[in-house]
Amino acid sequence: MNLIERDISKDLEAFEVLGSVLEVCSFSFDQLDMVDLRQAAIRSMEVFQQRYVERWERLNPDLNIDEYFNIKIDRSKSPQFKEISLQDFIGHGYSLKKNELALYNYAPGVVSGACSEGLVYALLSPPYSLRLNLGKQVFGSAEHASIEKDLMSRILLDFLKVLGLELKVESSIKFYEWSVDWSNYFDAGKEWWGAFYWSVLDKKNKQLTFIAASATD
Repeated sequence: MNLIERDISKDLEAFEVLGSVLEVCSFSFDQLDMVDLRQAAIRSMEVFQQRYVERWERLNPDLNIDEYFNIKIDRSKSPQFKEISLQDFIGHGYSLKKNELALYNYAPGVVSGACSEGLVYALLSPPYSLRLNLGKQVFGSAEHASIEKDLMSRILLDFLKVLGLELKVESSIKFYEWSVDWSNYFDAGKEWWGAFYWSVLDKKNKQLTFIAASATD
């Protein structure tokens, strides 16, 4: 399989600073007919596994990771996938028809979640919320809602730009949703917040990108 990992780590740093819990792995390829999506999904998880080990050892130089949690892949299970639409990939927390964020419901003094699926949720609503600078606006006020929506919309668009995507349908780009039962990476998210695994196949630019998220409190 002719996949070469693309280093986009610098482009993702800003989202990590904001508190995003997404893991992203992007590959380039020469020939689409030589790309096995299931093997690519496993290879991407192996990349996440290696990154986890490197981060853990950097933070815990005196401890043996084998005595603690480590990402494992269940080789007895084959990752399953299905093609989905751009709207399903983004999630209904963002309306493509209205070009509007709809992730939260806002009322005086109250903000509640309106959506818990799709990229917009996984990116913009991590367990401890994004670190946004909303100034001195009153929580739940109309001004607070407007500023938060604008900031989050820009973050979403900036993230899609890193992936080489826009909020429009292109025939050369395919979106896939994957099963989340073949690695213990997904276990934490199953407890509460959610577990996600998507891939974006860009035939025109010969790129295959995997986005994973799994977190709890």
